Order: sequence, then structure tokens, then C-alpha cells
Amino acid sequence: MKRHLCLEEVRDFIKDHKAVLLYFSTRACHVCDDLLPKITHLIKNRFSLIHLLEVDSQANPQLAALYDVFAPPVLLVFFEGREAIRRSRFVGIEELASLLSRPYELLFS
Repeated sequence: MKRHLCLEEVRDFIKDHKAVLLYFSTRACHVCDDLLPKITHLIKNRFSLIHLLEVDSQANPQLAALYDVFAPPVLLVFFEGREAIRRSRFVGIEELASLLSRPYELLFS
């Protein structure tokens, strides 16, 4: 669900949800294409209260620049509106799960 988004839409999305994962990718990024289904599965099955928003860095260059996204894929995780986790390029799913576990449990337990 890559969409052309404006800054206000992304900020509102982050503000309206307690936990958000922004996934920056591009159309030509094969790593991005391989990683997204794994992240979606992880969020759906283990961290269902995190809201996932995919952002196309090519279609949204100003948004990517604002969030300092230069080489996709980039994951930004926000808890209560604040960036808590940033990972780029090669992201291990188990590493991501480990990073998400503690703040997720603290926020939603």
C-alpha cells in the first residue's frame, strides 16, 4: 500500500496511534519487496497494536528527506509519537522482534 503522502498525513497518523511503524521503500528495491511481507507477518501475529504505514521514498522525496531516509528499506518505529527504533538496509526479523518486545509490552500491558 505505497501511497503519495504529505507530511501532515504522516504526522497525523503517528499522532493518532500509540504505536506506528513507518516502512520507507522504493519500487526498485528488491530487499524492500522481500522484507515487507515478513514485517507485515510479524506485526500481524506478534505486535498487532502497531500500525504499519508504507511510504514510497521516490514518490515522497521530501518526506524521506525530512525523516533522514536515504537508502531503503528504512524502518522507523514510533511509540506515543516519539521515534524509538530506526533500522535501515538489512533488517533481521528476529532482531526487530527483540527490539519491539520491551517497549510494546510496557505500552500495552
